[in-house]
Amino acid sequence: MRTKSLRAVLAAAIFAGSVGALGYLYIGTASAGVVTETLPATARHLTSQVQLFGDVVVDGVHQHVAVADKQAGHLLVVNYDGSTAVDRTGLTGVDGLRYSADDTRLYAALPGDHAIAALDAATLVEVARYPLGNDDTGYPITPAKIALAGGKLWFTYTVPDQLTGYSMGNLGSVDLADGTVRSGQMTRIYGTPLLASTPAAPRLAVAPYDRSGSTVQVFDVSDAAATEVAHSYLDLNSLAEIAFSTDGSQVGAVGQDGIQFVSVADSSKSTVIANAGSEMTVAAGEAGFAIGSRGSGAGPELHYVPAGATTIAKEWDLPKSSESWNTQRVAFEPGNGRLFAFVDEYGVTSMWVIDDPAHTATQLTVSAPASAARGAAINVSASLTGGLPNGTKLTVTRVDAESPSGVALPTVTINVNGNVTFTDYPPAGGTVKYVVAYAGDGIHKPSTGSATVAVTKTAPALTLTPSGTVYNYGTTVTFTAHLSGAYSNRTIGIWADPAGADQGSRLLRQVTADAKGNVATSLRLTRNTALSAVYAGDTRYAAQTVKSSVSTRVSVSTAVAKQYTTSGAYYYFHKTANPVFTTTMTAAANRKQKLYFEVYSGGTWKPWKSYLLTLSSAGKSAYTLTGTHSINVNYRVRAAYLTGTSGDSLNYTTYGSYRYFTFRK
Repeated sequence: MRTKSLRAVLAAAIFAGSVGALGYLYIGTASAGVVTETLPATARHLTSQVQLFGDVVVDGVHQHVAVADKQAGHLLVVNYDGSTAVDRTGLTGVDGLRYSADDTRLYAALPGDHAIAALDAATLVEVARYPLGNDDTGYPITPAKIALAGGKLWFTYTVPDQLTGYSMGNLGSVDLADGTVRSGQMTRIYGTPLLASTPAAPRLAVAPYDRSGSTVQVFDVSDAAATEVAHSYLDLNSLAEIAFSTDGSQVGAVGQDGIQFVSVADSSKSTVIANAGSEMTVAAGEAGFAIGSRGSGAGPELHYVPAGATTIAKEWDLPKSSESWNTQRVAFEPGNGRLFAFVDEYGVTSMWVIDDPAHTATQLTVSAPASAARGAAINVSASLTGGLPNGTKLTVTRVDAESPSGVALPTVTINVNGNVTFTDYPPAGGTVKYVVAYAGDGIHKPSTGSATVAVTKTAPALTLTPSGTVYNYGTTVTFTAHLSGAYSNRTIGIWADPAGADQGSRLLRQVTADAKGNVATSLRLTRNTALSAVYAGDTRYAAQTVKSSVSTRVSVSTAVAKQYTTSGAYYYFHKTANPVFTTTMTAAANRKQKLYFEVYSGGTWKPWKSYLLTLSSAGKSAYTLTGTHSINVNYRVRAAYLTGTSGDSLNYTTYGSYRYFTFRK
């Protein structure tokens, strides 16, 4: 028959408004913000099946889980991946299990042998056995559950009642130092007693298995005998299992009606979580209680209640193929580690492992545009998964060049779908990173996501003058760079790169611009020169380089010799004289000068002859005009530097002044 889901029964209970006569409340929902998770569909199927579960205990040192199979009489130890580590058979009725504090020993209750065995935890080789003898009634003691507390190994057991023949339960202990067994340490109860201990104190909790209207009793075992310190009647049917909280404050009991918590301090009962008709199992870890129930098509079968709480905070919907599916046992790894859930479906035993049962993983995904302009609106979206409620707050940090350690932006809240979008106007350019963070809570793990935006910087206005001007050789020129639109950096460097491979670019001046945004420097020009004004930029304005170029003429002059007289602009030569023309030009390696001769004819000056003459290292070359000279004809001559043609390109093409001459008899 299909059992009702925990959530459905809770809803019915709260609708009915049922408050029990003893003061507990049947509530209709888990705590606010309950998280429901579906585990992956892959379980760890055990290679050795379990027919009837006894205790399940976890060895965190060796990462082993020990499972008692009461029906088959075998003790199965599996690794965390579900593979078999050790499998020992021949342990008739093996039920209660406990690891020693150092995980070197595994104690096992052997009802068929009326004894408790101490086994090597790694190999299951028996290293000691403690026969339990007879109860004071004379019947052999049949152990059920065991616990370690107060320096002793405690056990619950059953013996037949002399009058009725019913099984009666009691509590006993074994002194592990000398093997002394002491039985009959509580008033007999009907049925097989369940047993639980807590690492917080030398105390035990005892309650009868599979009984209705049961009583949970808490005993102090710090002395030689067990002394009752608390008891409380339970409002549960068919009590299935009990667990002592690791802080020693509560005992959790489960049955067909759900789970009820008993306070050790005053024996009061706390809230009952109702789930009628579903057998359950319970385990306590440092973070809280895990509760398992029979499979149902209507809802989750594994539940988590945080320490000190009385309502569900998390649930797991275990994948299953049918309702013939039961959560047989749950167990925590010591130290608030993993949670192990053993399930059975049509005789196939599987183990589910939840790495951090106390916390639900969350994931923040953040998206933003790939690029944006500085100061423009950027819409950043964040999505948070993990079942968090509407209104959950997220912190936002912007990391940029002006705030490399990050600056906090206003907190944002997610909507019912876990999404939020916010707008920012980044003041700085470059790579801007938005970091969105969820701090986590008692159930949800923190998470962080980020997105980066390439924010373009504003282009500053930068000029460099003069440019394109031609100057005479040796002229000193003032160059001015002007910057407007900077933020934190207003430094400008002015560089000069004279023509020619023999001189490199050099920094003329680098200073902060004045109040008007200007930086000026002077340069004496001897060559064509390319100039650059360089601004490195800042957090808001982009780097900028502007160029200008100026040209420089060479110095050139031509001297005349061998004339017999001069008059006005003309030099006069005898017909038999050979004039000498000496050119002086700015010197440079391998430089040549072009010497042009023209003749006046037909009312205009016409090219006559020209020569490309090599200059000396001092920049001089002399040319003698020989041959037969015509008389009474007007001539003129001039020297020129031609960029490229004159052997280099260091200067601007420059023509010298004309020298006029003529010949007479």
